[in-house]
Formats: sequence, structure tokens, C-alpha cells
Amino acid sequence: MIWGHLKLMGQMMKIFPERPYMQAILTHLKHVHDLPDIFYLDLWPFGPKFVIITNPEASAIPTTIHAYPQATLVKQYFAANVGSTFIEATNDNIWKNLHQTLAPGLTPAAVRSYHDIILDEAVALHDRLQAISDSDEVCQHFGYEFGKFPFEVVGRIFLGKKVGTQGDNVTLYNEMQALAETMSVLAGEQNIFSQLRAKWDERVHAGNLRKVLAGYVESRFEELREKKVVPTRTTAASLLDRMLAPHLESSRPLTKVALTPIIEK
Repeated sequence: MIWGHLKLMGQMMKIFPERPYMQAILTHLKHVHDLPDIFYLDLWPFGPKFVIITNPEASAIPTTIHAYPQATLVKQYFAANVGSTFIEATNDNIWKNLHQTLAPGLTPAAVRSYHDIILDEAVALHDRLQAISDSDEVCQHFGYEFGKFPFEVVGRIFLGKKVGTQGDNVTLYNEMQALAETMSVLAGEQNIFSQLRAKWDERVHAGNLRKVLAGYVESRFEELREKKVVPTRTTAASLLDRMLAPHLESSRPLTKVALTPIIEK
């Protein structure tokens, strides 16, 4: 069976020579072997173990009925770029604290309050694409241009302010794009020299990303401290405000040690 899987991966790599898609492979495995909505895949000795979930209803089981811990592989992946305290990679008390901090800002009621932000940025997207269409220039990368829309929406929800991704401020967006591209190279590149270059680029882009985010966090912290505002579950204007609340409540300074976990969440 393993040999058949390896042959399948080889076939998929021929179909997608630049970047084989694991989703297509897993979908094929499920159909060929008539596997259930949740199945176990052990790639030893060629790769890690996986529990594959292929159904929306089934995906609720490990997140609501039983809070299963994240695999070590997930933590290792995120630790290299966005940090080991990223909520999708954490377990135990760290996950619990992050969940208690962020979950109120992602409830259905809270999401409904983001309606105006989404509409505002949708209009900005329409105007940008209309301007590109009316110009004589050719859009070289439509995915790059369209991606500014959801990125700005998420940025405003997390940071509580307009980032300007659909305007002239694309620094944060470009660094995230560059980091994602670098991670894709690390995942698929076999040449050792290309790997070394990609690891260096990953370090540079991750560092730049943290610096840019640190500027937003420090600016918001100083703004709230000057106004003597301590955000609560009901008054917090953003997810960032919720993470800054403990530091504002205790009048603790935002040191580098305190700043790092906030950025990496």
C-alpha cells in the first residue's frame, strides 16, 4: 500500500511539477480506498503520521467535543515563521489562555460587527480593479492584487486600525507574501544550496515581519495608556486590544519579553 501511495505522489508531482498539492493526493486516497471521514495515515519511514479529516461535520469533533493536542510537526512548522506561541500550534495552558483572549472577538455577534469593514474594503477592491481595467497596464499578478482585500480585512480586525494594504502601505502584506513563498520553497526544494538560501530568506522576512508588527503593537499600547483605557471583553475595539488588556490593567510596561508573545500569537 505504501508503494502505491509513493507512486501516486510521483504521478501528482508530474501533474504539478512546481508544487504538488497534498489535498489532491489525500482526496484520491479517500476515494480509491473508500476511507471514512476521519482516517489515520502513517507515512513511516518516509514521513510523519497524520489524522486526516475530510468532512466539515467531522472537523468539529477534535475542536469542540474533544480538544486534541496539536502534533509536534505543526508546532515545528509555525515556530520557524510566525512563532511557537501561534494559537494554531499551541497546547495546554497556552492554548487555553489564547482561546479565552481571542474567542470573544470571533463569536458570531463579533463577526457581524465587522460587516462595515468588509464592505468598505470590498468597495476599495472594486475601485482598484476598475482602475487597473481602465488603464493601459497589464495586471501581472491578479492573485497578488486580490489578496490585498482579505489581508486588509483581517489586519483591521486584529489591529483595530486601517493598515492601508489596498493603498500605498503594502510593507506588511509584501513581507507576509515573501515569507509564504519562502516556506513553499523550503517545503518542496531539494537542492541544498536553494534550501540554504530559502532558510536565510525565511529568517530575514520573519524578522522584518516581526519588526513591522511590533510597531503597530507598541503604537496601540501607548495610545491606550495615554488615554488610560483598559479594554474589556465588551469594549475592546480589536483582538490586539484584548491581548494588551492585562498589561494595561497592571500598568506593566510593554517590554521586549512581553511584546514577543503578542506578536507571535
